[in-house]
Amino acid sequence: MVFGYNVFGNTPQKFKSEDLLSGWKLDSNWTLKGINALCPDKTGGSESCNGTPFTEFTIRGTEGTKMDDGRWWWVNNNTLGLSNYEGGDDKSGACEIHIREGYQVKLRVRFETEGEYGFIENSFAEISTDSPGILEKTEDSFTALMRGGDKLSIDIDSDWSGTARFYLKVQGTQITNSSDSIDDEVYVTLESVYVAEEANDDDDDDDDDDDDGDDEAILTDNQWWLVGGVILVGLAGFKIMKS
Repeated sequence: MVFGYNVFGNTPQKFKSEDLLSGWKLDSNWTLKGINALCPDKTGGSESCNGTPFTEFTIRGTEGTKMDDGRWWWVNNNTLGLSNYEGGDDKSGACEIHIREGYQVKLRVRFETEGEYGFIENSFAEISTDSPGILEKTEDSFTALMRGGDKLSIDIDSDWSGTARFYLKVQGTQITNSSDSIDDEVYVTLESVYVAEEANDDDDDDDDDDDDGDDEAILTDNQWWLVGGVILVGLAGFKIMKS
C-alpha cells in the first residue's frame, strides 16, 4: 500500500490497488463509449450488456452533443457527462452501471458542486478512502475500483423511476444509498479495466516432467552400456581362466 496527496492540499489519500489487483492484469480493449455500444437501449432502463465488463449500463433520456443538449453527452470516449436542468419539465440525466463477475473496473466520478440540496455535505461525505476500493477522494470526486456485483447509480434530480438517486457499492460493500438530489452536472470516467491473470503453473509443470523423462531415458541408456561392458569383461575373464 502506498500513499498520495489530493490536489487540494496535503491530506494523505490511501491507495489500495496493489492488494486488490494482485492476480489481475490490465485489459486495454475497452472504452466507456465502446461498452455502451454493446448495451442496447431499452424503454424504462435496465439496459443489459453482452460480453462487456458491465452486466448493465443504463443511460436515461436523449443523447446530446454537449452540456444541456439532451440529457447526456460524451465528453470523450471514456467520459460520460450527465446534464442538470433547473426546474420546468426537462428531466436531468441519470445512469446506472453494474460490474460483471470476472472483471474489476476503475471508475472516477466527479460532481459539480453548486447543488442546493446538501448532497456534497451529506451523501458525498459518506465516501471515504478508509473503505476498500475507494482509491482516492478529492473535494468533488472519487475514484473507485469496483468488482463483479458492484453498482453505481446516479439520478441527478430524481427524475427517473427505477434508477436510484445515488447508490454506490464497492468491493462488495455498500458505501451509500442516498435520497439526496445531486442537482448539478456529473461526469463518469472509465479509467481502466482488469481481468484475472491466466495461471501458467500447469505449463511449467509439464515442461519439468518432460525434462525429467529425458534425463531418466539418458540415465537408463548409460546404465545399459555399463551393464553390457561388465558382461563383456566378465566373459573375457572367464575365457582366460578356462584356457
